[in-house]
Amino acid sequence: MTYTEEDNRFLASFCASPRGELGFLSEPFSLGDHTCATDGKQTLFRPGPYPRTLDKKHVTRLMLEHLAVMPTAQQPLKALDTRPVSYRTCPECKGSGDITFSSPLNHYTATCKTCDGDGTIEHRHIISLTENNVTLRFDSTTLYNVLQHDPEATYALSRGYLCFVSARFCGLITREQESDE
Repeated sequence: MTYTEEDNRFLASFCASPRGELGFLSEPFSLGDHTCATDGKQTLFRPGPYPRTLDKKHVTRLMLEHLAVMPTAQQPLKALDTRPVSYRTCPECKGSGDITFSSPLNHYTATCKTCDGDGTIEHRHIISLTENNVTLRFDSTTLYNVLQHDPEATYALSRGYLCFVSARFCGLITREQESDE
C-alpha cells in the first residue's frame, strides 16, 4: 500500500513530543509487521514496516498488548459525539511559553512544561462509553482527527480500549483516568 504525505502527517500526529520524557516515541517505528506511532495514550498502526526500529528496552508490554488488542471495528465512528480540538491560553505561562523564576540574586527563564513552550493548551472533549456495565471515558479529540482523515472509520470497545479502524490505519485510545473534574 502506498501512503500519501497526508497519511504520514496523520501518523506523526500520534507521536510523543520530542521534548518530553517519552522523546524516544517522537517518530514512528516498526513493531512486528506494522508501523507504529504512539505517545503512550493513543496508538496508531498501519500495515508494513517503517525504516526506524525502536531499541528493545523501549518496547513495552503495553505496546505489544495494543497490537494484540486490535479488533475489527463494526460501529461507525461518526455516531460518537466527537468535536474538534480547541485551544486556550496556557494558565501557567499566560501564553508566553516561558516561566520566569526570580530570587534576590538570580533570574531564571525556562520553557513551560505545561504547554511545551507553545503558549496554548488543548481543551479536551471527553466522551463516555459503557463496556460490561463499566463507564469508560475517552478523549474525543483523537477521534475527531481520525474522522477528518477518514470519514468512514469505525470503532469498537475492546478490553477497556477504544479501537478504531479505517481503510488505511487502525489504532486505539487508552481510557482517561478518573478525576474530580
